[in-house]
Amino acid sequence: MPDMSTLQLTSRLSREGSFAASGSAPHAPSRSHTISRPSHRASDTPAADLKRHKSLWCTEPKGIVIRAQNWIFRVPEGRLRRMALMFPMREEGRWSTFEGSPMIELPHSCTDVELFLFALFNEESLDDLSCLPLSDFYAYRMSAGILKLSGIYHAPPWRKYALQLLAPMFPTTLDDLDELYTPSRALDLSAAQVTSRFVVDAARAARARWLLPSATLYLLSESLRDNGTRSQLRADEFTMRDRYTTLWTRWLDCMCAPPPRECDCATGRCDARLADFAETMRTDKNYAFSMDVMLRQSCRVEKRMCHRCKSGFRDRYDSLRQWFWDLMPAVCGVDAPWAELARDMRRDTLEGTLA
Repeated sequence: MPDMSTLQLTSRLSREGSFAASGSAPHAPSRSHTISRPSHRASDTPAADLKRHKSLWCTEPKGIVIRAQNWIFRVPEGRLRRMALMFPMREEGRWSTFEGSPMIELPHSCTDVELFLFALFNEESLDDLSCLPLSDFYAYRMSAGILKLSGIYHAPPWRKYALQLLAPMFPTTLDDLDELYTPSRALDLSAAQVTSRFVVDAARAARARWLLPSATLYLLSESLRDNGTRSQLRADEFTMRDRYTTLWTRWLDCMCAPPPRECDCATGRCDARLADFAETMRTDKNYAFSMDVMLRQSCRVEKRMCHRCKSGFRDRYDSLRQWFWDLMPAVCGVDAPWAELARDMRRDTLEGTLA
């Protein structure tokens, strides 16, 4: 998984001192990161060690200071509360002060807070986000940051906006996934897969359950490759990974069962070709436990099979592919069928746009 702290923005944020552009952003969330209610404890960090965000520092009298890690932001309190309806009230817990302004510390990364506040207070940043190609890793990082905090602090228009951006890359139907497997969408799908950790966390925080199966499927598939994602799994996701690998192995065993003896190819060796294919899928780290092996529309081994065996293989492949897809919500911890999740997605994304 790429280090989000080293990505270079192409949007206006890169000119405004974004953490991700400057290299100050934290790495991808660790397993100990939680998406809990905000903490209101007073900061123990001396004021001199706090860094002001120059582009998110208002000077009007009725402002509040928001701290995330060692960064601080100052925004108009009235506007913030009108847009983020569940932002903590002053009487909730302990607030400290910074240069005479009330200050609250939030338990989120400085990047998430920055992205959320830019969405609320800088409309141009949303225009920039909507223009980013879906092959750009940061399009997902930005959308996830906005989605996470708009869900936690109840900012419905911005939650909807982020979901509208993410929906095309996290399908709720197999037909929509097929579209992502076309050559022209290869870079888009790759970017969505390797940034899936952020999207899963945001979907949980924003209670967007329809987003979870595809995002978690991407995450589990990536975690089983040799790319460092394995360490990012949460405790409950290890159980999901075990379910996924069990199903993947069952799928391969059923898919590569020997063909009938009346195989009419010249050598009569379609069974050997299937066995070789199965062995490659199990042992080659580029294929082992990859979602691509099971969910692409076609399988490369069928090109090497005789006409009779190919026909039977195609029927079996289509059936098992649908079987695997139908089980994904349950594997990923979502207790709802795809049809219900697709309705949720339409409700979340198609009814109105950002005001």
